[in-house]
Amino acid sequence: MNLKLYNKAPWGLFSDLDREFNNFWPILEEKNKNSFPACEFHEDKDNYFISLDLPGLKKEDIKVRYENQTLSISGTRKEECVKDLKENGSRFTEKVYGSFSRSFNLPCLVEEDKVEAHFSNGVLEFILPKINKNKGKEILVKEGKNSLLSKLTKKVS
Repeated sequence: MNLKLYNKAPWGLFSDLDREFNNFWPILEEKNKNSFPACEFHEDKDNYFISLDLPGLKKEDIKVRYENQTLSISGTRKEECVKDLKENGSRFTEKVYGSFSRSFNLPCLVEEDKVEAHFSNGVLEFILPKINKNKGKEILVKEGKNSLLSKLTKKVS
């Protein structure tokens, strides 16, 4: 156990504690700011799966765009303050209001026309099918004399 010797009046301890708390608080604010809306990201060999928690929002409050391998989600959560409370009482809230934006830079291209987005009970979910350039393709081997060389020689003649 480490003990610190303070050569200050007792109220000096509180100012030190207060200063430490104020130094720590911006880290919490920054963390909360960057993590709204909360999300989950999963990937398998064929798809990306993204889920975002957007409690209190309606589908109309959300904008989604995919461009240059980036999925961007933005919107606005409007403040829900009761008028009587605002005028006659006090209030404490931990809810986050205002505009938000989250972007996901995906490592590979997705099939834009096959992207699915679903919004239900305050949860926005995406399924983004990957374009797999390395999948390869089976080539059908034909029989006969229609070889590339015979086609090329016909064009030259």
